Amino acid sequence: MTDFSTLKHLEELAHPATPGPWFVDKNDKEWIVIHENSFGVSTLLPLARTAFIRKGEDPEANAAFIAACSPDVILALIAKLREWDKEFSELT
Repeated sequence: MTDFSTLKHLEELAHPATPGPWFVDKNDKEWIVIHENSFGVSTLLPLARTAFIRKGEDPEANAAFIAACSPDVILALIAKLREWDKEFSELT
């Protein structure tokens, strides 16, 4: 059996978080991750003000990665890993 303690922690964080999908946008001052709910209302999650970006950082890439890791994506990955772990355990 695989140790899923890290995945359990991610799962505990993902369940109460704003569900996805998330997408990225930029206003005049910062990169933001946006979630649009079923009523069409957007939740904005500011990530990095352009004035505070350190040399070598890529705020657009960071925002895209964070948006790609929305809670629904993380929960789906955890479910798939558990499924594969169960299948592997049955084979051995």
